[in-house]
Amino acid sequence: TFAPGARGSLLPGRRCRRSPATHPLPTPATPAMPSPEPMDPALERSFRGHKDGVSSVSFSPTMKQLVSGGLDGTVMVWNFKMQMRAFRFVGHKAAVTSVDFAPSGSLIASGSRDQTIRLWAANVKGESVSIRAHTAPVNSVAFSGDGQQLVTTSDDKSVKAWSIPTQRFKHSFSGHTNWVRDAAFSPDGRMLLSSADDKTVRLWDARSRGGAPTGAIPHHGWVSSVAWCGVREHLLVSGCHDGGVRLWDTRSPRVALHSLPRHKGKALCVAWDGADAVVSGGTDGQLRISTLAA
Repeated sequence: TFAPGARGSLLPGRRCRRSPATHPLPTPATPAMPSPEPMDPALERSFRGHKDGVSSVSFSPTMKQLVSGGLDGTVMVWNFKMQMRAFRFVGHKAAVTSVDFAPSGSLIASGSRDQTIRLWAANVKGESVSIRAHTAPVNSVAFSGDGQQLVTTSDDKSVKAWSIPTQRFKHSFSGHTNWVRDAAFSPDGRMLLSSADDKTVRLWDARSRGGAPTGAIPHHGWVSSVAWCGVREHLLVSGCHDGGVRLWDTRSPRVALHSLPRHKGKALCVAWDGADAVVSGGTDGQLRISTLAA
């Protein structure tokens, strides 16, 4: 919130006759204009179609479409052109928990509480392939930067990698001791991040065939969300149920690089905006944008 600037006041003067040469009247000071108040966000578009809560959204690479997953078990693709209708994809037998657009824009992944993941063609036909991915609800799906792999997490405590060209399981990353909430590939695809209710963020070598994590970052509560910085390859951010939003450097992960402004409730989701800003959302109803010092 910008504080309004102080207003100037008229300089004191006295009643007198104008004497242009010797006694000019005092000139009033120009009042300082108050600093502009920040504008509220303006609603640009509203999409209606889900019959229950919306659990996840993802923009297409071209920013011309938006995919959403709903607790009603459907996946919907929304077009920003007014004349183009939305697509509703039906196939999951329980709530959809996560969706992600592939970098190519032609494929969508979804995960569900029905323990499956689906790969959808991002067109009006909405053809899909269903994969029985886990033995418990799927919590997250995320493509690698090249679109060749997909990583999934689940309440079965596992992190799994899948080949997109073959649509087959590649390997599992085991080490978490509680439900795994989120995972993401590093921008170069060489590393994996995962966060879980065991109060850790774990680092994995994505090129290995599973195995033990290469590092673990302890937290003070369940870790809801993690995200790599897309520009600075060693930086990541985590959101935790203790309300903390923390910045980490994978080269020295024992101590947080920065603790960003906390949420009054649980921090549920985090994301990067370029290299210098982090966005987080929490159960306190707040969306916080933190700008990092250069």
